[in-house]
Amino acid sequence: MTLAACQKCKKDPEAKPNYHFEIPQELWDYGCFKPGTYWVYEDSITHIIDSVWVFKANGGNKTISESNDYPYTGTFGWYSCWSESSYDHYQYENWVDQTWNVNGAAAGYTNTNVNRDRYSTPSSQSNTGETILTSDIQKGKTLYTRQGATNYETFYSNFLLAGYSYIDVEKWKNDKCVIDDGQNTIYYIARNIGIIKREQADSNHVWKLVRYHIVQ
Repeated sequence: MTLAACQKCKKDPEAKPNYHFEIPQELWDYGCFKPGTYWVYEDSITHIIDSVWVFKANGGNKTISESNDYPYTGTFGWYSCWSESSYDHYQYENWVDQTWNVNGAAAGYTNTNVNRDRYSTPSSQSNTGETILTSDIQKGKTLYTRQGATNYETFYSNFLLAGYSYIDVEKWKNDKCVIDDGQNTIYYIARNIGIIKREQADSNHVWKLVRYHIVQ
């Protein structure tokens, strides 16, 4: 009789929280490009040319089920876009992994960030690091990482650069940007184009887009 009573009192295991995060289309548009994409930039001071090309990209949704060893379940968007620079020979990755949004959800916010990492190669220097390229936060907001702060300063519906007009351009300021060797750097990023201008404020170098081919 005692055993039966104990069995009735036994609680079923609690269900894991379930999440569904889908990458906003705008973050695909601003940060993910397919192989065949390239950008050509010119430095304002030295007039050196930097060719940057995408050599690998992938993305979609991943599912975490009850059988996985995670404290939660759900579907999560992700992508990874790799490029390389002919000037500094670093490789750069724009990436999103929305399993990171689980921590944000617990704290009451669910913004999605596009991270930008710099990786060394045998031909580059060794100064690697990570910043935030863009996010779906509101204009005027600041995001913080272990290596600095990134502020979404301005949105331009039309932005004129070197005689060309770009639409839906975001301006992001990176304080002491680790992937720009610790300089205060401003990025101008156009929808469906990517980075069109990069101002390295501490050295007065400005890299402007002069030619490009986009595959998305």
